[in-house]
Amino acid sequence: MPYELDDLILRDDSEEEQVRARGIFEDLRNKALNGADLLEREKEFFCTCLKLTDLEEDGNPEDFEACSNFIFKQLYLTYFSSALGAAEFYKAHKGGIYMVPEKEKIADFKYLQRECNRWQKVIETTNHPDQIKQQIASETRTELKNHKKNSGRLFFNRQKKRYAIQRDKHILHSKFIYLLVKQVIENHSEADFEFEFLGQNVEIDSYSLIHIINRHYAAIIKDNPQKTYHVEDFEPDQLHIRLKDILHRIDGSDLMDASGMEKLAFVFKGKKYRVWIKKRTKHVKGKGAMEFFRLETFYPIEDYGELDDLSTNYDLNPIDEDLQLYVKK
Repeated sequence: MPYELDDLILRDDSEEEQVRARGIFEDLRNKALNGADLLEREKEFFCTCLKLTDLEEDGNPEDFEACSNFIFKQLYLTYFSSALGAAEFYKAHKGGIYMVPEKEKIADFKYLQRECNRWQKVIETTNHPDQIKQQIASETRTELKNHKKNSGRLFFNRQKKRYAIQRDKHILHSKFIYLLVKQVIENHSEADFEFEFLGQNVEIDSYSLIHIINRHYAAIIKDNPQKTYHVEDFEPDQLHIRLKDILHRIDGSDLMDASGMEKLAFVFKGKKYRVWIKKRTKHVKGKGAMEFFRLETFYPIEDYGELDDLSTNYDLNPIDEDLQLYVKK
């Protein structure tokens, strides 16, 4: 049986808790050595322990294939969570922080370039059986086409270099999003992604998560001033839970009916947001084509046209101290 998320959280500093965590680590280490499949959360716990342990016989993340995703995510965050032009980069190691020396930085960038080249082949494949991979590949192909179109004709080396760097950032970001969404879905039951809203069953699926997280998070990486980006109120791993809660509160307010569910706007903790919900068709094994409602996207509203429309054509109605709903006049 896989370990639950709560099992992989260190609850306190007691000796009993240290023994419990060590037992999980050793079990996962044995599984990794024997090539067993681990969930992303199990890999995260195991590989983090490897980075923190002082026992040489435990090994390092680089010694285990199970840590390949962990290594990628750590390097991606090290170099792409801030501007690439930074003069200094820092890593955590054995409970401390050190500045990355030039030789290690070069090796890391070579590794990330290899990962970029490998993941590009994944993106170019159009028939993945893994639906998360299928969705992220489609989303990234569209993004790369738009990036190429918006870049125009490249005459100078400086332009070509900037285009290539931004293109690689898109590719690496898509792999990071794939791993993130995979872990979010692994960490929750199917029921967590389904809810009733205004008398209709609504789903938040891999398409929803990829679309929202890929397009409306990581402003530095996306480098797109036309998009709006989420902040701390909607962490990606709890995005669907928070949205379900907000829509449940809207549903219970009786301020709107199903006719307005496709495009709704609300204010949460003082910030304006938009949600789109659309009717879609999916093929279910043994049942054929079935219609359902899917939460398509969700983003902060900063576009002047949208803001003017809300101000002119909608009333803002309070639901509770944190939440207000825009209702058409």
